[in-house]
Amino acid sequence: MALATGVFAVDQAGKWLVRHEAAHLPYRVVGGLRIDLNYNSGISFSRFAGAGVVVVVLVAAVVAGVTAALFLAPPRYRPALGVILGGAVGNLVDRLRFGGAVVDFIGVYGWPSFNLADAAIAGGHGHSGPAGPAWLASLSARGASRCGRTRPARALT
Repeated sequence: MALATGVFAVDQAGKWLVRHEAAHLPYRVVGGLRIDLNYNSGISFSRFAGAGVVVVVLVAAVVAGVTAALFLAPPRYRPALGVILGGAVGNLVDRLRFGGAVVDFIGVYGWPSFNLADAAIAGGHGHSGPAGPAWLASLSARGASRCGRTRPARALT
C-alpha cells in the first residue's frame, strides 16, 4: 500500500503543478516531448470519450479489483499491483474531481497525451511480466482461496 500511496501522491502533485502553471503551457521540453494541459474524458487513447459515469464506474471497479488482488497476490506480484493501484486511484480521483475526465499533460510527438498515473499503470503491467495477467485472470476461475496465499495442509502418509 505504501507504493500505491507514493505513486498516487507523485501523480497528483504533477497534475496540480501542471494545472497551476497552465498559463505558461504548452512547454516544449526537448525534441518531441512537451508539457501541455489536456482533459481526457475517455480511457486509454481517448476511447469512449464522453461516456461519463460509465467510465467512472468501470474505473472504480478496476480499483476495487486491483485492491483485492493486491492483498490476495503472491508476494512477487505485489509491487507491480501497488504501482498499478496508485495510478488507477490517481485517475479515479481526477474523474471524480473533473466531471469524468483525467488531467493529461505529457505529450510525445505522434502519441496521445498521458499522465504519470497512466505511466505507472503501464509500467506496473510491464513489471508483472507475462504471468501477471494470467495470474489475475485465474483469481475468478479458481477462487481467492486457491490464489497462492493460503494452501490446504497436506496429510503426511
